[in-house]
Amino acid sequence: MGFAAKAFEDMDLDERHLMFDTVATALEQAASDAEDEGDVTAGQNTMAVAGTLRGLSMNLADCDVHAAELLLEQGVMLLHELSSRHAGPEHLQ
Repeated sequence: MGFAAKAFEDMDLDERHLMFDTVATALEQAASDAEDEGDVTAGQNTMAVAGTLRGLSMNLADCDVHAAELLLEQGVMLLHELSSRHAGPEHLQ
């Protein structure tokens, strides 16, 4: 089951909402993991980004598409950063 990648601006509202929900859910899990590892600050910051994504997703029809896309990108970059924190030197490029 393959599908072609779409630019954010080409997605319909349901697709955008699903994308925001997916990233927010992943951020919430990453926040929980960070707190479990003792990094409370990272957990709180990550949960704040997840909450912002969830809040914005409830109003995607009326929001600035560029700003929404930028926030989504920041969420994905934060996930990447958190997932690579414990990676060894062989994972760094």
